[in-house]
Amino acid sequence: MAECIRHWEATDFSGKMVEEAKKHPAPPNLTFTVRGATALPYLDEAFNAALIANALHIMP
Repeated sequence: MAECIRHWEATDFSGKMVEEAKKHPAPPNLTFTVRGATALPYLDEAFNAALIANALHIMP
């Protein structure tokens, strides 16, 4: 999907998971960051869409 998007940011609470993701080839418009889903630093309307997977069941 990243080829169809101007900027794609993939985040995970776990630094180990981000490092694992960085081991695989990725297009230049994809960045990886370590962030907690309950305290994201983005401004309102910073993204056109958001996708969350395998996390809602562990959210407080």
